[in-house]
Amino acid sequence: MKKYVFIIPVALFAVLIGSPATPAKTPVIVHFFESAVCPSCARARAFLDDFAPKNGVTVRTYEVRNRSDAVDAGNQANINRLNAMLADIDRRNGRQPFIYDDTMRAYPFIAYKGVPHYEKRISASTVLKKPLPVPVFIIGDRAVAGFQKNLIMRFVEQEKKK
Repeated sequence: MKKYVFIIPVALFAVLIGSPATPAKTPVIVHFFESAVCPSCARARAFLDDFAPKNGVTVRTYEVRNRSDAVDAGNQANINRLNAMLADIDRRNGRQPFIYDDTMRAYPFIAYKGVPHYEKRISASTVLKKPLPVPVFIIGDRAVAGFQKNLIMRFVEQEKKK
């Protein structure tokens, strides 16, 4: 009995003092590229305003078209940022497809005349260069073109598990 009286306090002390702290997980960041005049962007913004706080998500918003439906200097800087982020993901992924559209299939990235595009193969001989529609979401090493709520939620959950 005396042995247990000594072991229990020592074990409790070791657990409280000597155990390494669990590292805090980095919050999931969603980069949200939007147009001020896009109805899908407004729906996406409302979704993110509700979804993000409930799920520990940090949203960073970038406007790529202003209220006049034009691209000003700030918008151009955000388009350049989007191109750079996509190019970086493309390099890290070894040029594997990572842009998802409403078909939920992944497509490769291409920058074409300074505008982010993705390459969509229609047939063995036909490949289309399609500009990314807004909104665009970057979640980890994936991009979602257009407001695809289910993909956004799925990719956020996958990032949380990393």
